[in-house]
Amino acid sequence: MRVALAIAAACLLAGCGTAANPGARPTKASDPGMLVFGGTLNPNANHPPGGFYALRPDGSGLHDLGLSNDIRELRYSQDGRLAVTSDDSTGDFRVTVSRADGSDRRVVALPVNSLEESAAISPDGKTVALVYAPGPDAPVDVWTVSVDGSGLRRITTTGDVSTVAWSPDGKRIAFTDQAELPQGDYEPGEDVYVVGADGTDVQRVGGYASGYWPPAWSPDGTKIAFDDLHERIKIVDLAGHSEKVVLEDGEAPVWSPDGKRMAVLRIAPCHGYVACMWSKMLVFDLTGSRSAKQVGPTFGEPRSFAWTPSATAPAPAS
Repeated sequence: MRVALAIAAACLLAGCGTAANPGARPTKASDPGMLVFGGTLNPNANHPPGGFYALRPDGSGLHDLGLSNDIRELRYSQDGRLAVTSDDSTGDFRVTVSRADGSDRRVVALPVNSLEESAAISPDGKTVALVYAPGPDAPVDVWTVSVDGSGLRRITTTGDVSTVAWSPDGKRIAFTDQAELPQGDYEPGEDVYVVGADGTDVQRVGGYASGYWPPAWSPDGTKIAFDDLHERIKIVDLAGHSEKVVLEDGEAPVWSPDGKRMAVLRIAPCHGYVACMWSKMLVFDLTGSRSAKQVGPTFGEPRSFAWTPSATAPAPAS
């Protein structure tokens, strides 16, 4: 199931010219990071254009990132130094990679008539995992490709993948896939899987995910968060194979850089034009009280959500 408010982006690939091997840059424990979201700040009947914005997790420092409104999805590498975008400004979906500030932009070449719906860049900036089908009627699986478009390789065969996310160490990929029952029917929601970056050791780790937003790896790579069909935020402990609900009424979970907090979207129809959706950003503590607090403005038409190191999208000096 593909929904407009989800991040149904066509193809996201990664890599970067002079930043092809950025190396790891640890996030300081004291860095609160920045929340980055895509949408419109004033949804109304005139269908206003959207944009991409950043703010501190306390709600201060809101600023426009100045990115093109043609971009449908924006995602970052694990260290926040690279950005991956997808857009359809040319009539076809196009994936570009760049530094986080938008410099060194490159279009990632993929075969003509292929289908791409979501993608993520590896932590080293060299490889992209993407939701991909080689043709309109082909199964949609997880594929990987080098940032220059070479080495396109299928690594799963589940057949109806919707989202992907690299693990922090670059050794595994999490993805969601519509579960098919033996008689050929589909069960509600999507399964959450983890697979080795080389295509080995596929494991189902969760179920009944919405499949609208990608799974979110914890910074230490030991847990995965996702939203389910009941708009609950769940966390799976990969070592203990346990699953728990940490918040009711939320979608699109993202972890803080230090892994101690989480931000989610709370989305509801705004009763305006058809695609009008109101979204609130909520932040809550994972180590103590889980009372979620709204930060920043309520916005419409959500299409991307991330929590990155502060250097990725620094707020203007106050």
